[in-house]
Parts: sequence; structure tokens; C-alpha cells
Amino acid sequence: MPWRSWQALSSGCGSRHGGCGPAAAAPFGIVGGRLYHVITDNQLYFAPGKDPWGALRIWEGGLGIWGAVALGLVGAAIGARRAGVPFTAFADAAAPGLLIAQALGRWGNWFNNELYGQATDLPWKLQIHAMNQATGQALTGPDGSPEIIGYFQPTFLYESLWCLAAASLLMFLDRKYRLGAGSVFALYITFYTAGRFVFELLRSDPANTILGAAGEHLGSGTGVHRGAGSFSGPQAPAPLGTRA
Repeated sequence: MPWRSWQALSSGCGSRHGGCGPAAAAPFGIVGGRLYHVITDNQLYFAPGKDPWGALRIWEGGLGIWGAVALGLVGAAIGARRAGVPFTAFADAAAPGLLIAQALGRWGNWFNNELYGQATDLPWKLQIHAMNQATGQALTGPDGSPEIIGYFQPTFLYESLWCLAAASLLMFLDRKYRLGAGSVFALYITFYTAGRFVFELLRSDPANTILGAAGEHLGSGTGVHRGAGSFSGPQAPAPLGTRA
């Protein structure tokens, strides 16, 4: 991760602060991710015949990246302020790790039988099963084997690889050009949402819509615009120990 940002963090974060930003960002991010999921997939919990209490059973799965990042940043800002370190330093240091975490998290889509593209016969094709929506388990035929719907583009895999590539690119650019405070995180938003926008276009499985457009398309498009607009380019880093 960006070395100067870690210097700033280590100068202000210690055990007495509970790890400053990271300790505060984690619970805020989990709550934000769950709220986003429940709001955008409310039919899973509040439609007729559904169990509203399921919205609280986070261990059954369901987190949204946009909510996790948004509320996680709020928690990180609180923790960084308490520790007296620049918030932008924490955000820059966290950006590559966020991408790596998202790359790993995408493999949950493989277990969940979701996030796939058009039918294909490529060697890396993804096998998709017919699922019982009530139990979350694959339907089986008379011989007990899972019913296969077909083979599709593994969109989740493409996004996972993109996240790893973007994390590497972030670290390379910051090391080579000494990006200004907050610029690494701005590039994280730009790179991730640009890739996410493309991968969402490849999807063939169902996705929620907002005003007639896929919600992920709207979120990704907004993210690209805001991330690129926040990028300040190479500049001298702020003095360590100062607030941002």
C-alpha cells in the first residue's frame, strides 16, 4: 500500500486508538453494506410471504459494496479524527487493500450461483445450476445429480481479476508519481467503478433496476464521474501528522 500514507497512519494510530480508522471502518462498513442490500433487494424480505426478520440475519449473506464503502468511510473518518491522522492518508492506504478484498469477495458469487454473463463454450465457462429459491440449494434430477441450466461467461471472475490488476496499478502509480493526498482513493473509485460498469453490461442474470436502468449501472457511472473529478494528480504530500 502507499508508503507515505502508512507513515502518516503509524504516526497517529496506536493500540490506544484501537487501530484508528480500520477499527471504526469495519463495523460501519458491515452495517452500510447490509443496509444497501436490504434496500435494493427489499423484495427478499418484505414481499408477501417473506420474513422481514431475515433482513437482520446477516450471516445468511447479503452485502452491497456501495453501502459498505460509503458508511465505512464515515467510520474511518471518525477513527482517523480521533487518532489525529489525515483522513486522506488512511483512505489512500486502504484503497489497494479494498480492491484485493473485493477480488476475493467476488468468489462468493461462484458459491451463490450468480453474476454470470451470456452462454459460452469457452474453456473457462461457468456451470450454472437450477436453484430452489426457497432453500437456496440446487434442484436435482431423478438420479440425484444437480440440474444444469447451461454454461455461461464467469463475469464474477472477470471482475475479480480486474480488481487485482487495479490494485497493482494503484500501487505502481503511487510509487512512481507520488500522487497527492486522496488521489489514490480517487483512482480506486475510478478504476473499480469503470470496470464494474462494463461487467454489469455483460451480465445475463437478473439485476435490480432504478428508474428503468440497472442500479449497478447508475452507481458505477456515478462513481466514475466522482472519482475522476476528485483526482488531483501528482503533488507534494501533506506533512505527516496534519489533519486532512
